[in-house]
Amino acid sequence: MDIRVSRSWMYNRLMPGRKDYTREFEVGLGEFISYTIQQPGTSNGKIRCPCSKCKNLDHLYPDEVIVHLHKKGFKPGYWYWTCHGETNPNLCVKSNTHHRTTTSTQERQGEHLLLLHHLEHLRLHPFQVHLM
Repeated sequence: MDIRVSRSWMYNRLMPGRKDYTREFEVGLGEFISYTIQQPGTSNGKIRCPCSKCKNLDHLYPDEVIVHLHKKGFKPGYWYWTCHGETNPNLCVKSNTHHRTTTSTQERQGEHLLLLHHLEHLRLHPFQVHLM
């Protein structure tokens, strides 16, 4: 099954009329938190917050992450929970005729490089505002 289908709950959080949360979002969110807190990357009981504001940069307690995800939703396109222990099977490195999935370390290095790029951009353009 396509990951976007199995995790569609992540981006289907509000009921029509936007006054309550969907049952699938509540169940999926509980499963996400349960999965995440079992991963070795937790920091003093804190996990990365994948909300649209924190974008996996801030470490918060699970109950704070739940509040953020209720209020702000998941960051766009976070289908594979790479900051929470999963690997993205679509990121492959070709080696002759064999494919191997990149390691979590390689993915984290890529995320760090992207963060450094953003920080450099902010240093060069400190007053430019980006709305996402």
